[in-house]
Amino acid sequence: ISKNLPRGKNANFLVDLMQRSGKFLENHEINKVRIDLGENPANLIWLW
Repeated sequence: ISKNLPRGKNANFLVDLMQRSGKFLENHEINKVRIDLGENPANLIWLW
């Protein structure tokens, strides 16, 4: 997937933000409901 990750001046900031989003989404109320319903939870944000 590395070829699809952000590149350029602020790439490190964006990749870090994408990775940190997993922790936020992991505990988000909507994801808890999705899991209870047998649906796939959101696990990361993707910025292209």
